[in-house]
Parts: sequence; structure tokens; C-alpha cells
Amino acid sequence: MDICARKTVILVDDTAIFDAHNHSFAGRLQVLPAGKNREAWEALPESLTADKPEDEEVTQAEQTQADEKPFDPHCAAWAKERADNSIERVLPSSRADHRKTKPGRDEPEPLIGVDGDFRDEIPVVDGAAYGNWWHDMMESTPWAEGEKAWTAHFNKHKSLPDCPDPKRAENEIKNFLDSELALLLGRPGMIVRTEVPFLWKEDEKTVFEGYIDLAACDDEKEDWILVDWKTDRPAGKNPEATLRKRYSPQLEAYTKFLRGIFKKPVHTILYSTVLGRALSLE
Repeated sequence: MDICARKTVILVDDTAIFDAHNHSFAGRLQVLPAGKNREAWEALPESLTADKPEDEEVTQAEQTQADEKPFDPHCAAWAKERADNSIERVLPSSRADHRKTKPGRDEPEPLIGVDGDFRDEIPVVDGAAYGNWWHDMMESTPWAEGEKAWTAHFNKHKSLPDCPDPKRAENEIKNFLDSELALLLGRPGMIVRTEVPFLWKEDEKTVFEGYIDLAACDDEKEDWILVDWKTDRPAGKNPEATLRKRYSPQLEAYTKFLRGIFKKPVHTILYSTVLGRALSLE
């Protein structure tokens, strides 16, 4: 196989480590013994070397000869067949319906207020910056230490120079601490993890990869609570319906992952910082 000088393609064969484990990289590439791409994998040479030393120039005649190699339709058909077997990597956030909105962090935050009381209470700031700030704060929250520790953490975080909107932050932190979700996460026996990475195969063609904002396991009931933070300012007369419609496809992927891995009930919650409410998507 020809490669360009100074450029190297490294393919790591982890089959010896994971040995037909479905979650290995080799498994995802379908190059394990029973995989569709096994034949192509075994056909790869043990090592790849350039045809010529780095300091040896290719003559114009040699380059012309290389460029004029006849087209082989069999190779094209082989390449197309292998390409059709490729797995598509999908980010769940790409499933969200962001139409007619400006993109924010991993969710949009249009530069408009919502109807009713929220319009005057919440000033408009950079949505991406505020979304990043809120997610970072929640990621580093000492969830296992209880509400007093949470409050101290939130107060410290909102006073930092990188807080885009301290007044809004103060209101939304208070709303969260007063919410039923906060009571749920602070319940004894609740195990909370944030920014949970996952790589999950939906079918033979699709693999979901991403991070879950917060996943909590009730040690007593043995079920899971999945929370996704949203800082959008949803417009319209029914902001809850807007958020549910926009993010249901994204959160459905997270839910399928947790259910598929742990085989336990999953309660999926979209928490709107603007509304100060936890919206169940079950």
C-alpha cells in the first residue's frame, strides 16, 4: 500500500486485548473473526513504508506514470462495498430540532425572551456562554455532600468572573434548589455522576457517542434518573411543549443507552433553568 512521505497511518489491532468483546474498537470496526470487514483487515500488511526515502525526489516521469494507472472497476466495487459497511457515528445532540433558532453550546438560546413573567425577569446575554457556565457548575457540584455543600458551591461559582449573568444565575440557582429535582437528587442512597461518556451501538449502521449531563441511580429502587440541563429561552405560549418537541429525539438516544446497558427503568428529565422546572419526557 502506497503512503505519502512524512505521513503515517496507524491502525491498532486490539483484538488480542479484547478478544471478541462487542465494545472493543475492533468490534466497532467489524474486524473481529466474525465481522464483515475481517477479510479486509487480514489483508492489511504488517507495516506500511514509503516507496522512496524522504530525501529522494520523485521524477516527473515517475509521477506521470503513477497518475496514469488504468482504472480498475473491480477495485471501485470493492471500495464501495466496504464503504457501505461503515458505521455512522452520531452525536445525540444533532438529533435536537434547532430550526428557527441560533445555536448555543449544545442547545440553542435565541436572543428573545419567553412570554409572560419570564420576559421581563431574564435579561438577554450570550446564550452559549451562559450554557457553558451552567453546565460547568453542575458538572463540578459535590452532589454526594448534600444541599448545604451545593449551595456553597453555587454561590462561589456565580461570583466568579466568568459568570456571564450573575443576576440570572442567582434566580435560576434558587429555583433549582427549591425544585423537586433537587429534593430527588439529595435523597439518601442516590448515586450521582456527571458528564457521563458513552459509546452505544443502536444497530448495524449507527453508533451514538456523547456525554450525559447527569445520571443518578437510586440505590434502593435500582432505577436510573437521567437529567439534561437546558438554558434555552423558549418562545411561544407553550414553552414546555417547545422544549419537549425540540429535545425529545436527543434525550431518547440517552435513554436507550442507559436502558440497554443496565436493563433498569430510566426516568428521563429535561430541566429548564429558565422555567425552573423539571420536564419529564416519559
